[in-house]
Amino acid sequence: TRMMVHTQSPIRDWSDLTTKRITFVNGGNSIQLLRKHTAVNLKKTQLRGEINSRVAFDHFATKQVDAFIADEVTLSALKAGNKNPQQFDIRGSALGTEAFAIMMRKNMPDLKAIVDKEIARLMESGEFTQLYDKWFMQTIAPHQLNYQLPMNFLLRENMRFPSDKVIRDL
Repeated sequence: TRMMVHTQSPIRDWSDLTTKRITFVNGGNSIQLLRKHTAVNLKKTQLRGEINSRVAFDHFATKQVDAFIADEVTLSALKAGNKNPQQFDIRGSALGTEAFAIMMRKNMPDLKAIVDKEIARLMESGEFTQLYDKWFMQTIAPHQLNYQLPMNFLLRENMRFPSDKVIRDL
């Protein structure tokens, strides 16, 4: 979880959000993480929860709020999809991590074993890194978007020891 601000904004890190207008998606983890973060005095901020990330981004992009907090993948996608992505920066140290996962039906151990084995193979062979770079670091069709989102430390470390367990905050 990080924040998006306008490039010219003086906001650099979380403590700079005190007295600012902040948007987020209702029901998401971002606001819960922000509430736990001691560097932000939320009593002096204006919080604006939205129904989804597109609405939150639109309010941010039109400067109705000063910052938009969400997971870094969502922020990167919205920034990349804007006609002027250079006007936005993703800033702030990570407040926490979100575990993304593959979902499948319960009680299907054979399918789970196949999926686990293939993901481990992709990680061990280096193909996972190649796929990550293709989708998150290069321009992709059909809209010619480039998320410019380098692989973070936790994902790199998880690939060293493939597992179906979530590793939290190393």
